Amino acid sequence: MTEEKKTLDEQFIEAKKEWEAAGLAVEDFPKETTEETLTAIRKKIAEEKAKNETSVSGNNKEEKTSPENTKTPSNALGAKEDGKQQETQTSKDGRQTLEVGADEKTPSPELEWIEEKRKFWKAYAQSVENNFENDPAKDTESKTFCCALSKDDKKGEIKYTAPDKVQISKEAHLEMYSGLVKDAVKNGLSITFGNSLDDKQKAMLLAACLMNKEKYADGTELAMVNPPKIDVNAEYFKQLPQDVQKTLSDYAKNEQEKNQQKEIDQKLATVRSKLKDNEAKERNEESINERYAIRQEQSDIIRENMTPEQKIAHQQKEEDREKILAMRLGIRVADMTPELQKRVGGDREKQIAEKKINERFSDKDGKIDTQAKDAFLAALKTKFEKSSGGK
Repeated sequence: MTEEKKTLDEQFIEAKKEWEAAGLAVEDFPKETTEETLTAIRKKIAEEKAKNETSVSGNNKEEKTSPENTKTPSNALGAKEDGKQQETQTSKDGRQTLEVGADEKTPSPELEWIEEKRKFWKAYAQSVENNFENDPAKDTESKTFCCALSKDDKKGEIKYTAPDKVQISKEAHLEMYSGLVKDAVKNGLSITFGNSLDDKQKAMLLAACLMNKEKYADGTELAMVNPPKIDVNAEYFKQLPQDVQKTLSDYAKNEQEKNQQKEIDQKLATVRSKLKDNEAKERNEESINERYAIRQEQSDIIRENMTPEQKIAHQQKEEDREKILAMRLGIRVADMTPELQKRVGGDREKQIAEKKINERFSDKDGKIDTQAKDAFLAALKTKFEKSSGGK
């Protein structure tokens, strides 16, 4: 039979024999049955043979340790140096991934993993009091693993076409999504949200990830790839179970707060840049007024995302700072609390405060604008004399 007439599976069987004959680990043989994978396999075999020939000539050590050979096609195909499967798609931390919703057309040529999945899902179904349905003969024929879990009126199906590729039915219930997450964590995989999942499926999978309490063997939290944005006002959201809605609502709120804080941090960074530019300018009425305006902008940004209670606390904190400064500059503040009085400090703190004020109202040559400085001190004194009943 010519190679052109051989099926892809037959070519893979022969390629696997050549792989082993070349001295490559059988567990590193790629599981994905595609033309591109077959081409890469043959390239890897050819390179391994060439490396072995170099080894015979006495250059084996140099060949193995050269930088050019640290990125072999086996890495591109998903093989690790230690023989464990390395997936082409990984999370940010480099972790291998379980792709949920994978549009996998060609089943994995390896079958050993199917029995492992069967054992896992049978035990998991029992642990969550679900009925487990599976046809081993059909799995062997299709070279996939497929099972159904059901409880009361809830029933769903999953289908693995490879240890790291799985599809889940649209009617699947939360326990099934949680099983996928548990399986991923058990095998040290992250969770990838495949593009073929609809919004409801992605929401269910995200909820299962968020509800998960288990960690990887190294103690790290579950990693997710391409997690969806949740729209709590969308129609699909209303169809979700109540516990899922609660979990996702809290998550969406937390994400919104994080995004708001990120935006505030960016604004504050811009303000700090303005303050830095202002410091380089000559101290005069214009630059002093500009700095005051920038400080006001900074204060407004900080208050932007605060609750009413936080705004009151922040305002009090700013006023306390001004009171301490006023006291250090020799201004009598009658309503100072014992706690604030302690923070005023001694002569050293007063000297530092005086130095900073002088610098604030000095030009680039160090000349102090006494008129502007006196106006500032007078305003500070008036403010706290008024707030303390004119004392």
